[in-house]
Amino acid sequence: MTRRTAVVNQIRSLLLERGIILRKGRKYVDQELPRILENAELTLSGPLGRYWPN
Repeated sequence: MTRRTAVVNQIRSLLLERGIILRKGRKYVDQELPRILENAELTLSGPLGRYWPN
């Protein structure tokens, strides 16, 4: 497993903890992550909240 794959999987798992389900694959994370981060109603906590505060 490459480092990039590991990071994508970590992002997917952190979002899953918040109830956001993404398909497997970096392509889908790349497509959806900007939309997720722009969503003002979504409150991110933990590691994602530290990196991308709303």
